[in-house]
Amino acid sequence: MNCILIQEPSLMREAMIRLLSDNFPDDSFTYGTSQFINQSNHNSVDIVIIDVETEGEILPTARLYKKQQKKVIIWGNPFNKNELTELFKLDLEGYLYRTMVKEEVLSALNIILKGGKYIHPALSNVLLEEYLALTNEAGNRPDKLLTKREWDILELITQGYSNEQISKQMVISDGTVKNHVSNLLKKLGVADRTNAVLTAIRNRWFIIK
Repeated sequence: MNCILIQEPSLMREAMIRLLSDNFPDDSFTYGTSQFINQSNHNSVDIVIIDVETEGEILPTARLYKKQQKKVIIWGNPFNKNELTELFKLDLEGYLYRTMVKEEVLSALNIILKGGKYIHPALSNVLLEEYLALTNEAGNRPDKLLTKREWDILELITQGYSNEQISKQMVISDGTVKNHVSNLLKKLGVADRTNAVLTAIRNRWFIIK
């Protein structure tokens, strides 16, 4: 795998490349500035990590690499709310937060390398807020995908309920809630609650008020 980090020169860039190289020794990691984006031959690149503070427009850059069928990861903080929503529509592979610690970064990249997607929880509220505004009708739910209780719990998760709140709402134990959440995550093929919510929103499984 060949990965390039698009970021202007900084100590953080050097630290990120060193972190990736040390923990993925069989893969190639390098960096480039905004000028790299204008180069025509990107065939050797598999994954592109774009810092949101890189000079130039992030959205066209992400769109360019997705069109070339690259795995695209956005990394930064703060994110422009409107831009983040548009980036989410591109269905990128990763949305990383600049304050992530080493273990979080490596975990996120492992998920992406295995074919999954990663969205940092700090960004989920922005995405959820924007998509709730667009979601005013429920689509058809694949009823055999989850049990009725799992659908009920997923709906509460989508509304922002914690496990403790779900437990009180449904009058079941916290342990039972955790088991149901674990089961529905496996059935949906997602790693966490955030991605379960995003899956529900994308498929318009609920009417969100």
